[in-house]
Amino acid sequence: MQQLTASVLSVGVYEPLPFFHRLRLVAPTLVNALKPGQFLLVDTATEYVRRPFFPITIESDCFSLLLPPASPLRQLGPGDELDCIGPLGNGFPLPAHARNLLLLAHLDGSGITLEQNGVAFLLTLIDQALAAGRNVLLIQEARTATALFPHTGLPPGVEVRLVTQDGSRGQAGTALDLIPELAQWADQIYAVGAPEWYAALVRTVEAHRLRLGEGLVWGLIAPEVMPCGLGVCAGCAVDTRRGYQLACIDGPVFDLSRI
Repeated sequence: MQQLTASVLSVGVYEPLPFFHRLRLVAPTLVNALKPGQFLLVDTATEYVRRPFFPITIESDCFSLLLPPASPLRQLGPGDELDCIGPLGNGFPLPAHARNLLLLAHLDGSGITLEQNGVAFLLTLIDQALAAGRNVLLIQEARTATALFPHTGLPPGVEVRLVTQDGSRGQAGTALDLIPELAQWADQIYAVGAPEWYAALVRTVEAHRLRLGEGLVWGLIAPEVMPCGLGVCAGCAVDTRRGYQLACIDGPVFDLSRI
């Protein structure tokens, strides 16, 4: 973890989600330490506490943040500077043995600012996995077709299955309906969704594998407020089967076999 100043490279409309902006920041030292699933605390200069952001791209010397419509950071321009602390938390593991990766974006992912599911939290993991030559299959779940994350925002090379509750696009039903087909294929499973949904995911995976060992199914829990990032304020407490844990230091990526 480090505190540093990142320089704005560009800011503009994020084409896949026109109501959002993409902020690209140059910070080579930070980028070298940043892993998919980790987050940054950013001083927006307009709020009492820093805001947590999960990068949507990690490049050689810069990273990108997705800015919601009301974000004051949309007013920044090239050359402006932003005070950041990070990387914070535990990211997604990518073990060498895992060739087939199953990713699930549930429609009720915590920390999602619009109706879209949690795909944005998985973008850096998809990039890293594809660069490492892994097979990546992403299941997107939404209530209706208009709430799906646009395919134009997904990296080339990822296989996508779409599930809508109303059947307006892809398969009708839920993401869990596809687990019986894919549970044995997947070497690792990564998910973004509501904490209460993770219990159903674990039960479904268990029902279609011989056993659910540690390190197989991972879930990201991203409270919208993580004020300190150090586990001091307890503002990001997550109620789990093992009691309260803190998203900023125990997560935000959790081994779901443990919670």
